[in-house]
Amino acid sequence: MRTRRCRAGAGARPRARTRGDGLAILIRSHGRKKRRSGLGLFNALLGVCILYAAGFDDGVPPVSRLRTVTGVVEREHSVRHAIDFKLRGQAREYRYASKSGAMAQVEHALAPGGAPVTLLFDPADPGGPLFAEKTFYPVYAVSVTGVSVRSHAQVREAWAGDNRVGLFLGVVFLVFAAVLAFVPVRR
Repeated sequence: MRTRRCRAGAGARPRARTRGDGLAILIRSHGRKKRRSGLGLFNALLGVCILYAAGFDDGVPPVSRLRTVTGVVEREHSVRHAIDFKLRGQAREYRYASKSGAMAQVEHALAPGGAPVTLLFDPADPGGPLFAEKTFYPVYAVSVTGVSVRSHAQVREAWAGDNRVGLFLGVVFLVFAAVLAFVPVRR
């Protein structure tokens, strides 16, 4: 029968195993598997949610559902992920999302008091920050005096590119979940 070397050093005697040692190892390894399976399940659910959100709808409504409005920009406020603005004489406030692309060009075109702008927006989809009374209408095309700054097709393509990143991330989370579920833990 072979004796195991103790990690304490060359001259140390190996410690005798007791009945409780096996139980402690079993409990520790069971807890680790339980934590890994929980993390794997979390990653799988997250991956499925991301794939669902990014894969089924590009988020840009068809032109037939959109309305056109023309006016002079009264005020404009750039925030991190959008440009919020209001047209003179209108009650609605509009939001151009950064995922639509060309933020600098659109921000320049939406200068307050400048030339009249024409927008394509969705009147059926107002949104805004949680617990805030403000609502914004999403803008899907911007043109100034008949010259397109950002067309509906360009916005649709920009949103589709953003969604491709979501599809990639969803697959990464699913692969990570599979690794956690099926690859054994090495000690």
